[in-house]
Amino acid sequence: MKNIYDTVIVGSGSAGSILANRLSSNSNRNILLIEAGNDYSNEESIPKNIFFGHGNLDLPASYESDPHNWSYRGESTDGGPEIRIPRGKVIGGSSSINAQILLRGVRDDYDRWAEFGNEEWTFEKVLPYFKKFEKDLDFSDDYHGQDGYIKVKRVPENEWDDVHRAFYNSCIDYGFPSCPDHNKPDSTGVGPLAFNQIDGVRQSTSLTYLADIRHRPNLNIKSNTYVSRILFDGTKAIGLELQSKSEQFEIYAEQIILCAGAIESPKILLNSGVGDPDKFINHGIKPVIDLPGVGKNLRDHPMAYIAWEPKLDYQNPTTNYSRVAMSLRYTSKNSNFKNDMIVYMNSSTKNNGNPEVPNGIKANLTLNLEESSGEIFLNEQDPTDYPRLFYNYLDTEN
Repeated sequence: MKNIYDTVIVGSGSAGSILANRLSSNSNRNILLIEAGNDYSNEESIPKNIFFGHGNLDLPASYESDPHNWSYRGESTDGGPEIRIPRGKVIGGSSSINAQILLRGVRDDYDRWAEFGNEEWTFEKVLPYFKKFEKDLDFSDDYHGQDGYIKVKRVPENEWDDVHRAFYNSCIDYGFPSCPDHNKPDSTGVGPLAFNQIDGVRQSTSLTYLADIRHRPNLNIKSNTYVSRILFDGTKAIGLELQSKSEQFEIYAEQIILCAGAIESPKILLNSGVGDPDKFINHGIKPVIDLPGVGKNLRDHPMAYIAWEPKLDYQNPTTNYSRVAMSLRYTSKNSNFKNDMIVYMNSSTKNNGNPEVPNGIKANLTLNLEESSGEIFLNEQDPTDYPRLFYNYLDTEN
């Protein structure tokens, strides 16, 4: 048993690629970055719907049959309808297939985490890292970064399309405040969203953080490789069991960083014997660490659409901007959470192949922070298969 690498990073998404960039800056450390999906090492090889993120694409990479999408399925409520859960299975992870809306959590979210005991997660302590990764092309002040890899831009007011302008004016007429910058602390109201998309090109962590460091000799990227489980010596993680095509093998490292996302990370831990033993012992997995929180507190943003049939002469926008460039954030009645609601206004009539998205001009009403939470379980038939995702939406009255 020999440590080939100093650090192995599991997952090349929004966290993994940034870690690979920063850790490999120390030339004395040998870094391995593992990705379950494809790697595209140069711009010429990147599929169109991974490279671009604008609204002119026929089918986005988040489309369910796209090979770069894990295409999970989840249970919305107990006995409720099944829902699609798109997640990136490609270099850059979900930053390579998502909607590119760069919207920070509100101050209260982070301060609440600190109250739970995570003292390093106050808003004041995480703000420097928000600023560090971004290069905001619209705002330069104490709350926005100028030197980061991820370029950020909003649709300028003189380029708003008619639908977004009408939505903005309507919200103002109803008494909501104008919000030119949704990422300014304590802001609320209606205004343009910030996007990590510039001239239609997606600012994924692959095209930014990784593209700049691929030449480093101490960085190794292993794609199309799936981590089955973590190997332990007692309770110390010492290696990984990997699958690449039909081959299974083991590697060892001084340090292992698991950042495979909110679904795959707990799945890997449970398959490794870390979590509530009742969740995996029936699969013959031996308990290593009894950690009942693994897989719990699963959250996402439940959403509902309202659509309007456009006039016959309506034409969809053709700019490289997002079709969801405008949003309204507000606090719902009797809510314990500030800005728990957001409305995304979509000026496109297309549904981009997603059956749950209606045709027509549409508003997407989304619950940004809910009281109820769900749980991740291993697949009952095969623990290596897609896990069972129970979101437990609408479990509380508030």
